[in-house]
Amino acid sequence: MNRYHHEQISKHTYKIVENDPYGQYPFLYAIMGVDKCVVIDTGTGIGDFAGYVDANINKEPRLPYLVINTHVHFDHVGGNHKFAARKGFRGVHMSGADKRFSLNLDINSLCMAHNCTVKHYKVDKWLKEGDTIYLDDSKQERGTSLEIIETPGHTPDSIAIYSHLEKLLFVGDNIYPYTVIHLDCIGSNVKSYVDTLKKLQAYIIKVEKDEPGKLRSPEEVEKSLLCQPCDDEEEEKGNGDAEAKIDSSSSTGEVESKEEQSNEKDDEENHRKDAIANKEEKNDDRNSNETNNKQCATKGENKNSKSAHDEDDTRSCIDNSQAESSINNKNKKENKSSEIIAGQKGKEGGVSSNSNNKQRDQQEEKSKGPPAAASVLQEQHPHQKLIDDFCQLTGQNVEALNFSIDSLMQISNYNVNEMLDMFFTNGAALSQICPPNSGPQDNRQRKSEGKNSNNSDLVVAARGGGRAEVKKEFKAPEGVRLCCGHVEAALDPKSIEQLLALLEAVKAGALYPSHVDSGYGEFTNGTYSLMMKLKPKW
Repeated sequence: MNRYHHEQISKHTYKIVENDPYGQYPFLYAIMGVDKCVVIDTGTGIGDFAGYVDANINKEPRLPYLVINTHVHFDHVGGNHKFAARKGFRGVHMSGADKRFSLNLDINSLCMAHNCTVKHYKVDKWLKEGDTIYLDDSKQERGTSLEIIETPGHTPDSIAIYSHLEKLLFVGDNIYPYTVIHLDCIGSNVKSYVDTLKKLQAYIIKVEKDEPGKLRSPEEVEKSLLCQPCDDEEEEKGNGDAEAKIDSSSSTGEVESKEEQSNEKDDEENHRKDAIANKEEKNDDRNSNETNNKQCATKGENKNSKSAHDEDDTRSCIDNSQAESSINNKNKKENKSSEIIAGQKGKEGGVSSNSNNKQRDQQEEKSKGPPAAASVLQEQHPHQKLIDDFCQLTGQNVEALNFSIDSLMQISNYNVNEMLDMFFTNGAALSQICPPNSGPQDNRQRKSEGKNSNNSDLVVAARGGGRAEVKKEFKAPEGVRLCCGHVEAALDPKSIEQLLALLEAVKAGALYPSHVDSGYGEFTNGTYSLMMKLKPKW
């Protein structure tokens, strides 16, 4: 079974989902910049996440890595040590809002609660509100930067990262649908969480109308590197000129006087040359006027001859058009008479010419077979038999599945037994492992798009080697999208309004918990669920 599979969600950003044994299925991200690959969260560390990114996303010539952790939980920091061993590593960056909390890895990462371990790592930079990480250090622009936003609530060291380049807001574990958002962890705070949601809402309104940025292409980067030596040569030349001026200024007064005399002679010579040039210009103007007069006279003669020639051409055109019209009329009469004769023959035989045409069309349609759309649905998938077997054994309808059948086949190595095992043991989590519409030939897209479904914008890892099928071009997003730490990588910002409404209902006592355990309750509105204290401090 493949430990990871990935999807390209924009031109520069990839989402990677880890199929971990702890049931967390974290969403991890890699952003390809000009001089670095920024990795947002590194998973549980149970697999070689760094090696997967090397092989499938950040290929040779490989960019150095920079890791940003959204918070300290084990399913987001477990793979940090693997990246730290890479050549040219730029460091681990995480929030410095509560360093003591973040450094207490064994307890606050929750690894002990899940009976696992996390290898310790060095934090190279403690981030704060408003810090900027550029995706092109040699051209530091806001439009190609990542901005840090402190977002306590789920944990005191939680941060969000906003990509001005592609209008993506990475929110970590503060927001995601269909699965419980935990405000019952060590350091969780409901009041801080409410403030964070309002803060993110205001931030999105501020950046919503901004245009996405644009990174330099590899060709532009190479061109700038090639031009750099030229700039150095110019600088050396400028230094040489300055040294020459210093030497000349230190020369004797006798040399200066000789230079002044030579300059006076040069001025006299220049005045003489200017006078000769002015005289030659006057002669040229006189000659050009005479030439223009001659050309005007010639043009007049040509105009008269041209008008006469045009009249002859017009006459010939009229004669030709009359001849053509007479020929066309004659052909029409002949065609009409032949149609009348054919119609009379058809009537004599008891069958009209129109009925003959209709029968011939019906025979052609039968020979063609069913419409193209139907044939597409019948031959839409190279693994249709595997899909049919899976649906028959599970009693499911492929169109009603809440996960991508393509992704399930790929991570199960196209083995029906492994597919069944995942379905019956982790059925509830399949929507996270294989999100709907995450397959390159997803069932919903195949039904609506037919053959064009192979050109889907989405990307998942292929069987075995993890090779990905990538769409070459992505349209810039019209608005900000939320990239969550679980379940969803392109969430609508309106989700923040729904979460705030859910919290208001809990605060007002208008919503009762669906589940209660040791002073904590689960509150849900169907799409979003919060596990929090029954009586929190608002």
